[in-house]
Amino acid sequence: MKRSVSVMLSLFLLSVLLLSGCGQESGLQTSKPHSEAFSAFVGQWECEANPLNDPNNFTGYLRLEIGRDYGFSLYDGEDGALGISGKLFVLDDCRLQISCADNLDFLPPPVWCTMRTNQELTYEFKTESKGKLYLTYEDEETGDASTLIFTKVKK
Repeated sequence: MKRSVSVMLSLFLLSVLLLSGCGQESGLQTSKPHSEAFSAFVGQWECEANPLNDPNNFTGYLRLEIGRDYGFSLYDGEDGALGISGKLFVLDDCRLQISCADNLDFLPPPVWCTMRTNQELTYEFKTESKGKLYLTYEDEETGDASTLIFTKVKK
């Protein structure tokens, strides 16, 4: 009887250790999603004068900075006013997730005025050198999309 209790207790402890070990391994795998893909985003970017599908809105004043620590800021390059900032994570080869600081400085570009502080965007690099970045926001309610075009100015 004592032997079967010892065996059962040993099996229970072993299963707890295995399950907790799996959880830690899983956490390590997701802590740096698509880090190779992320490196192409790192640097300083300038926005082109007009969004791809909205020639009536001027966006040439926007600047985007993305750091190696996954931090980003999108701001007014003419007066330095912050628009949005937070963390950026690459989900796959065409989608990324941004998590913005939810504070008084949360001011998305006018063409993305309905975006949330946690938002999924689509992206595409248009040159082989990955020096031109298309970021698209789609309004979930209306289905309208707006694409900002950025050119890398500094790695």
